Amino acid sequence: MPAGPLTHFIASALFYWEQALPFIPTYIHLITIALLPIVTGSFASLKRPGNAARPQQNLSASDALWFPVSAGACLGSLYLIIIYLDDPTLINKILTWYFCGMGVFAVAKGFSDSLGVLVTYVFPKRYRSKKDGKLYVSGYNSYKVREDENNKDENPSVFFIPRFMAKSMWSLRRALYAKYTLAVGTTKSPALKATFWVGDLVGLVVGILAVGTYALAGKHWLLTNIMSTSFAYGAMQLLSPTTFTTASILLSALFFYDIFFVFYTPMMVTVATTLDVPIKLLFPRPGTSPSGAQALAMLGLGDVVIPGLVIAMALRYDLWMCYEKKHGAEFSKFYFYMSLGGYIVGMLTTLVVMHVFKRAQPALLYLVPGVLGSVWLGALMKGELRIMWNYSEEGEEKIPGSNTPAIDGDSKNHEGKGEKPDANSTTGEPKAGSSDEETLVELVEVVHDEEWMRIILTKRSTTLQPLAKTNACSEDDSDSSSAPMSISNVDSFSEDE
Repeated sequence: MPAGPLTHFIASALFYWEQALPFIPTYIHLITIALLPIVTGSFASLKRPGNAARPQQNLSASDALWFPVSAGACLGSLYLIIIYLDDPTLINKILTWYFCGMGVFAVAKGFSDSLGVLVTYVFPKRYRSKKDGKLYVSGYNSYKVREDENNKDENPSVFFIPRFMAKSMWSLRRALYAKYTLAVGTTKSPALKATFWVGDLVGLVVGILAVGTYALAGKHWLLTNIMSTSFAYGAMQLLSPTTFTTASILLSALFFYDIFFVFYTPMMVTVATTLDVPIKLLFPRPGTSPSGAQALAMLGLGDVVIPGLVIAMALRYDLWMCYEKKHGAEFSKFYFYMSLGGYIVGMLTTLVVMHVFKRAQPALLYLVPGVLGSVWLGALMKGELRIMWNYSEEGEEKIPGSNTPAIDGDSKNHEGKGEKPDANSTTGEPKAGSSDEETLVELVEVVHDEEWMRIILTKRSTTLQPLAKTNACSEDDSDSSSAPMSISNVDSFSEDE
């Protein structure tokens, strides 16, 4: 009796499953690393609305249409250079130094933001006690209940800290929350004015070490992935398709671009395999390369960034919808999870097809329907097609925000104000010996310790200045808000605060 179609299907599935087993760790690694910059970059792009928050560069519909044309011209140029030179060493050196220069700042930004998240997790600005259910807000050297300042907790973290270390940990906490402003030039119009915190300096050192090691020690695949994920993470915050219509145009155009250059020309595969620069993610896989080195699977950075832009915008749309509904609406992240699920399904499909047919696949062939289809399907399911169609991130005022440890205060009263308090004016009197045209090279440290105190340190003086104690305190205050704080209407201040 001949075997039926079901028997053939089961036998084929078992055959391919047995072949795929050694590659499962590689595929899990690939999907995990691809999701890392998408998820972290999506949340990093969130700030208090306005319209959820805007990245710095919005793409128009014409930009979306021209994008694959520009990408194709760039790809074709690189391909011709590789063919003409016959030896890719020179072009690799030029591109390596270019990406190393950019990579220092990309890695520094990613590490600084990661350290900022860790600081706010270990030393939170506020937390709700599991013992009494009260909301504690951090002060200068203790957590206090807003309605009852005599109710204190001197432990500097939500984790247990031995009492003999508490004072040192509070000093460390204040140092980590400090922001510094470096001004060079004249007091009236400084040529350089930069604000930073400790994490920015640490991130810069880490970026230099990581990129330097990458350039001088053989371009290890792990360092390549660190730089590539840092580039992708930054792109999530820098770019926005502006509307879901533009996003659909962009992804649809790149859908055909990817198919053409992978299936019908040798350009994409040749450039990706020849150029040894951080424009791709690399993953060790079973086997060895022709040179005898560890065999590596690869995923182009565009297959992370392009769908990631839509996923990040879906999360901002979720936040915008939450604020539109108001009155205790839940930040459900429905569209974010839908688009993220579509990306995972598309990536799994890519890997299965690639494994079965044993040839490179245009990942956007499967990722674009997965991401766009899930977003628009979600809107159809919720009856929000018209709202999604009309949604735009263009033309509204950008709300200031930062991924450094955020500063508490009455952010609701200051929402949308970009001015930061002048470190000189807060003392209430001009600095001695200052003039409008005085040459200025000075480092100012401003430590914001929430509602209780501001410390201003300059090279000339050290002053302590109390801040206003506000009545507003709610768990839904944005931790990422960097809105300035009022220094008026001070009720009282004592040194033991």
